Amino acid sequence: MKIAIVHSFYRSDNPSGENNVVCAQIDALKEAGHDVAVLAKHTDDLLDQPGYKYKAALTAATGHGDDPTAMLRSFNPDIVHVHNLFPNWGTRWLRGWPGPIIATLHNYRTVCANGLLWRDGHDCHLCPTTGSTSSLTHACYQNSRYATLPLTISTRGRGKHSDILNHADALITLNRSAYAFYSGLLPAKKVYEVPNFAAAPPRTVASQTGRWAYVGRMTEEKGIPWLLKQWPDDQELDLVGSGPIVTDIQDEALHRPNIHFHGPKPHNEAIDLIAGAKGLIIPSLWSEGIPTVALEALSLGTPLVLSSHISAAENLTSGGAGIILNMNEQMFDLSYHLGTMEGNLVSMSSAARSLHQSRYSTDAWLALISSVYSEALISRDTLS
Repeated sequence: MKIAIVHSFYRSDNPSGENNVVCAQIDALKEAGHDVAVLAKHTDDLLDQPGYKYKAALTAATGHGDDPTAMLRSFNPDIVHVHNLFPNWGTRWLRGWPGPIIATLHNYRTVCANGLLWRDGHDCHLCPTTGSTSSLTHACYQNSRYATLPLTISTRGRGKHSDILNHADALITLNRSAYAFYSGLLPAKKVYEVPNFAAAPPRTVASQTGRWAYVGRMTEEKGIPWLLKQWPDDQELDLVGSGPIVTDIQDEALHRPNIHFHGPKPHNEAIDLIAGAKGLIIPSLWSEGIPTVALEALSLGTPLVLSSHISAAENLTSGGAGIILNMNEQMFDLSYHLGTMEGNLVSMSSAARSLHQSRYSTDAWLALISSVYSEALISRDTLS
């Protein structure tokens, strides 16, 4: 099958799991024998161009912008698979492309200026319920009303002006929560739940650290301040990552001998640390979808300790592969939950590997995405 992937890559100084996911999917499709063309824009390459910010803002607001149609016609794909187009690809071209279009919705950017449906420490659905001007009021994108304005325009009307939502033959969501949201928003549209995957890393003999691990961005919404506030003195914790609040996290770790701050690490070193950990903790305060690091932990046999806010928490811990922390409990005792896990780490490790193989492996993803592609082709053939 000939597949064209259209994607705008985020800046490299703002690490994006989405970029990594897209690259992994491209590699998986190629290794499965598909002919894949990648039509990409890289923000790193465009930032220094004169007037870039104004052009990007205009593209985000109106959909007018760079158009891959000529390249697509030259390749003549069976399927066009769109990922992120913001802010470097236009969207108007979607209206005229004659073949099947699949769009993966990695976030809520079509209806929410910051793409998260989360603001000021809590879930926020103001834009899809009361109108997108709320995003301008709260300066939801980059804490700037100027930067938010183009997205206020593009998300107006609960996304009814979105070329992606209107002209894709099918939408791919990553978890049950996003599936339910977009299915309710667009009852006539084909919406699928196709979770991301993580390729199993090479088997290594990881030395057991006897510690728990957090690996990810150091931001408020990731729940790191909450985690440190709750962390018991009799448990060891490794922290890996960087981000806006990294200095505060590092300062607190200096005063607590059972918390080990490592800063950012190369991917292979972070993987080794996860492989040797008792469990990977993801204490998110917002309803993020499927963190790639969670899938990597499952592939290594490292159980998960997940916030109840994570949309896919039930799926990611099914079969005993981890536990869910009810972040809304008034009398929360993290020490109790960690102690409960410690008595079952062997069985939970086995469950983690089994869950990865059955639901979050490369083969599992290829089977699901092939079904989506085939249905889109059959539907187009039927219409023609």
